[in-house]
Amino acid sequence: MKKILVIHNIFPVYIKGFWDPLIYSNKLDFEFYFTTKDFKGIKGIKINEHYKNKEQKKFHYVKNYVFNGILFWQSGIIKTCVFKKYEGVIFLGEANIISTWIASVIARIRGKKVIFRGHGLYGNEKGIKLFLRKMFYKIPSENLIYSEGAKKRLIEKGFSENKTHVIYNSLQYTYQKELFDKFQNGKIKKDWDFFGTNHPVLFFLGRLTKEKKIDLLVKLIGQYLILVLLHYLFQSMILFQSTVYI
Repeated sequence: MKKILVIHNIFPVYIKGFWDPLIYSNKLDFEFYFTTKDFKGIKGIKINEHYKNKEQKKFHYVKNYVFNGILFWQSGIIKTCVFKKYEGVIFLGEANIISTWIASVIARIRGKKVIFRGHGLYGNEKGIKLFLRKMFYKIPSENLIYSEGAKKRLIEKGFSENKTHVIYNSLQYTYQKELFDKFQNGKIKKDWDFFGTNHPVLFFLGRLTKEKKIDLLVKLIGQYLILVLLHYLFQSMILFQSTVYI
């Protein structure tokens, strides 16, 4: 089978649903490169709890070098891309990882297919930052990105629409479709249906890290609940007064 390398920073829990079809694929031989250490408060998956020895042979552990919270180098990646036999390689598409720049160019020179998987352009890049990120995303054969907006921004900057694909971020399609179907068929109760009436529902999809400022969402929910309670209290007072007058 053709060998495909997948080079990532860590193996976080949320990406398991995306990687498992690759790990158990019988069409392509995927190998994975990452560190077992946590990164930016994100814990790596416990390999021994989820995979047998057969699957573990697909995993290769590297050392990440981080400065000021930013990953800038991964050990052994360049050597792997120079000497290993493979047909293609999927890199984490983060431009601050210097080893990715070098390793991906080497892979292209060797005639291998190179794919970046990442955010693409955020839309706030200017000057030298925009120039460097555009140069970075021009290295691969194709880009896999997380959103329609990011695809639009790349196309506006001259990237090929046919070589820019939206795959969303760690979407666990099979599991999520199963939950959706259960909900549509009434097998999942609306536990958020407060007080027996319909109220706004807020969902957060993302990492539970400080940068996401989830505390603001919690405060918003708290303020909303206070307003709801005041509303029902006010209604109860009106009902009470009406009863007294009657």
